[in-house]
Amino acid sequence: MFRIGFILLLFVAFTTTNSNAQESFKSGVYFGPNVGQIRGDGYAGFNKIGGQIGGFVSHNLKNEWDYIISICYNNKGSLQPSQPEQGIFDKYLIILNYAEAKFTLRKQISVVNLDVGPYLGILFTSSVADENGKLNNPTYNFRKIDFGGFIGISYPLNDKIIVSLTNEQSLWPMANSVEFVRWFGIVGGSFNNVLAVNFHYHFK
Repeated sequence: MFRIGFILLLFVAFTTTNSNAQESFKSGVYFGPNVGQIRGDGYAGFNKIGGQIGGFVSHNLKNEWDYIISICYNNKGSLQPSQPEQGIFDKYLIILNYAEAKFTLRKQISVVNLDVGPYLGILFTSSVADENGKLNNPTYNFRKIDFGGFIGISYPLNDKIIVSLTNEQSLWPMANSVEFVRWFGIVGGSFNNVLAVNFHYHFK
């Protein structure tokens, strides 16, 4: 699925070299750091540092709206750091590597943009470690698909570079079992939560 999406992205990016497409389509790359946590893993705090890098194609619509299709590598996870000075020697680290497709609707509001949309991630590697090293049989049952949404703001630094701040959240559990409880709804499960800063560079 990721390969098909990447090929489609490259194809659309290539078509922007056509003189008829240059006026409406733009392509580019983006990258940046992120901090993450997993809601439901028993730990708290955006302690896990990761990052993402990818490419995108954008199209300008009427009324100051854009839509953006992007494919990226996204490093997520969770970290409970040890704190020896406080007598806490336990450490727990989860590293999740996703190939991710995003669909963004961007609305210009004054000097900034509002970015919102869904994403679909495909997990291709994962690892869990504690203070003694990598765990061969972790208790987590990570699902291959992470479906969620994001919201953020972006600001154009110039005609080619945009910087964005985004909050990304799983909408369906990416690990562990869930159940529906009357009056409470869906309970259980674990959800990715990521705060990311990205720099977007437009080729044209």
